[in-house]
Amino acid sequence: MDYDDKLILALNNPITQNRMVVIEILGKRKTKKAVSKLCKMLFDKRDTYELIEIVKALQNIGTDEALECLKERKKIQKENSKRKFKKKIQD
Repeated sequence: MDYDDKLILALNNPITQNRMVVIEILGKRKTKKAVSKLCKMLFDKRDTYELIEIVKALQNIGTDEALECLKERKKIQKENSKRKFKKKIQD
């Protein structure tokens, strides 16, 4: 198991601060094989600061898959914001 694989496994660490350090390292190393896991994490309910680190890491990695993941997350966020706004207006 190489270093990148160990880092990817560390994304399952229960301590948020530890995961954030790992996310930052993966982004700086531009670890392409972490994109799938980071993308899944981006769509989970997580700490806001952790989500920010995931976005930064995916931007740094910069593969088509990473950028597509970011676009999809942005689209969903925009739809959720519209839905919340409409609900507020109707209430």
